[in-house]
Amino acid sequence: MDQTKLLSRLLPTVLFIVFVAFVLFLLPRVEAITLDYIGGMFARSVTSEMFVGSLRSFAAYLFPVLKIIFWMSLVIAIVRLLTMVILATVLRSVAQSEIVSLTRTVVSVLIYITAFFVIFQSHFPNVELAAIFTGSTIVGIVVGLALQDTLGNFFSGVALQADHPFQVGDVISVSNRATGVVESVTWRGIKIRTFQDKLVIISNSVVGKEVIEVAPKDNLNARLVFFNTEYGFSPSRTAKLVREAVRNVPNVSGLKRPIVRVRNLGDNGLDWEVKYWCEDYRRHNDTDALIRQTIWY
Repeated sequence: MDQTKLLSRLLPTVLFIVFVAFVLFLLPRVEAITLDYIGGMFARSVTSEMFVGSLRSFAAYLFPVLKIIFWMSLVIAIVRLLTMVILATVLRSVAQSEIVSLTRTVVSVLIYITAFFVIFQSHFPNVELAAIFTGSTIVGIVVGLALQDTLGNFFSGVALQADHPFQVGDVISVSNRATGVVESVTWRGIKIRTFQDKLVIISNSVVGKEVIEVAPKDNLNARLVFFNTEYGFSPSRTAKLVREAVRNVPNVSGLKRPIVRVRNLGDNGLDWEVKYWCEDYRRHNDTDALIRQTIWY
């Protein structure tokens, strides 16, 4: 992220933090003035004592609630500001952007929950939050059961991101599911673009249970192409001619020499295999077809 874009994102957050801090500075003074005014209403015989008492009770709860809201807004803004700065500086070289984003989200939520407990208890010390959360245990169980699949995908996504078995651009084959190029990896699932140009979305909980074959995009991945010849052709001459022809096919890596060898002695001739290495494994189907065509001619 360049400096101009970073500053354009940081400036509104900084202005919001300054505004909230200014409001928090004024709130105690506004609260004192308001309570004094309400107390003076009865002294001036403007209204009844019961009405004044109700107003004071309302104000006594209103201002702490407003303080909690503004304090939480301040905490959220500061956390977002820090995460933006950290991601733009310290974590710029981290390749696993998904796990960085996931870690940022989890840490932020933990900070928000802790801050809420501290702020709430400081303004309402007589309210037992533990009792409130204990009373909602049944609701939590119901919600947990309802979110079972979502939580399964979440934790499977954490495991995948931590292990990082593949990345965007790799060709993967998920057994009995799909084969194609990885387009995105999130905490919910992976998107695979098949070689028929279809988009397959597989949840992380399913991926975690399957066998995955990975062809990394920055690796020389090998392929096998098969053909056969009659017994009348010289094996050594056939291997030499095919090897030289395959080396000139586009997308065949020149860093490794193609291997041409007899795979089997068939009933009507020799069965051969050609092993070559792809520069771009995403184009291996076209390369296989071109090699077969080259061998034929």
